[in-house]
Amino acid sequence: MKKRTKQSKPTRADVEKVYWWCVSNYGRSKINGPYPDLQYRKEDYLTEGIYGEYDWIENTIFVSKDKNKTIMDIIDTMIHEWVHYQQPLRSHLRAMACEGRL
Repeated sequence: MKKRTKQSKPTRADVEKVYWWCVSNYGRSKINGPYPDLQYRKEDYLTEGIYGEYDWIENTIFVSKDKNKTIMDIIDTMIHEWVHYQQPLRSHLRAMACEGRL
């Protein structure tokens, strides 16, 4: 059996473990309702260059296979997107406006 190291490329199972950790530790959004779906996809499904994205309309967290190269990248991305899932849409739009993305 191959021994995993810190630098091993993340797998779908790793992403799902972090997802369930977020469910257990952060819980469900009081604003956005049901738990979000999870998509671990190639970058062509996402805005180029981003690690992850929470889609309010689809209630889905997208995680990039291409950008997230380590388990720590996956953990950082999932927690970051989980926070967006728990926030009201207004907070996200305000942040996007400050970044010049609107």
